[in-house]
Amino acid sequence: MTPPRQVTHHKDVTDIAQTPSYSSYYRWMILGVVFVTLFTVVSAMGIVTLFIQSWRSEFGWDVGAITLGLSIQLALSGPSGIIAGALTDRFGPKQVLFVYIALAVVGLLGVAAMHDLWQLYVFYGVFIGIGTTLHPITTPLVAKWFSKGRGIALGIVQQGDLLGLAALASLMPVLNERAGWRVSWL
Repeated sequence: MTPPRQVTHHKDVTDIAQTPSYSSYYRWMILGVVFVTLFTVVSAMGIVTLFIQSWRSEFGWDVGAITLGLSIQLALSGPSGIIAGALTDRFGPKQVLFVYIALAVVGLLGVAAMHDLWQLYVFYGVFIGIGTTLHPITTPLVAKWFSKGRGIALGIVQQGDLLGLAALASLMPVLNERAGWRVSWL
């Protein structure tokens, strides 16, 4: 015999995901927003190599100095993912996601406006290094909204950054040549 279910005054996310009005529309909207976020924001980590030659030409920086910024970004993204996961567990994915996206946007805009090497280290290395670590936040968010079809939903979302990278890697060289690296970065 199963014990009676306790009545609570709120719905948890699992209950919401199984409500027909939400499951047919809202969860797909969340999936789409997360996909586009990963497509646009996380792709910035991969396309940076397309700008090395432009930065060398404009600023006279050597490859070693530029790749130090990339190394800072990579070194921070690992611990940032652990912290993002812990913050998501504590505060929920929505609040943490907004903070991380804000950090990434500051980094992206900062790189577009940079003139000194230290700015590359701060804006790309630190802000983008932390702000683009979105998978530990987006995975639980999507998983909570998809009790059925969770695997396919997560598979779709996880491809966002890869498809963004593929699209941007094709577009950036052409845009960089025609409009300059700052416009193509933005």
